[in-house]
Amino acid sequence: MDSDGVDVTGQASVSPPVERESVAALLAAAREGNAQAQTALRAAVLPVIMNVVRRSGLGAADRAAVVQVVASALPRQVGLINDEDTLVLWLVAAVGHEVRRRDAHAVRLQGY
Repeated sequence: MDSDGVDVTGQASVSPPVERESVAALLAAAREGNAQAQTALRAAVLPVIMNVVRRSGLGAADRAAVVQVVASALPRQVGLINDEDTLVLWLVAAVGHEVRRRDAHAVRLQGY
């Protein structure tokens, strides 16, 4: 298990769903640079990331890697995310981008 609560198979230690108002408060504090809020926000959105990644068709190792990449990118990008709706859109877009990047890399490795 790593610091994000995700093990190498991509399984998360997920706590109960976080209320929308709590996410809004975490997002606001994270945008202000509060490291604890950034960590809590990342933990709160892990189930969303995992759900989107699970539908990608990737193998377990790639799913775990995508979860790590997206969860790790959130603190760097949080300043661009204005509200909870934008957060969800960003998460879905970030997962999609990373999945496409991995797919393109796999195709290049196969020589197609």
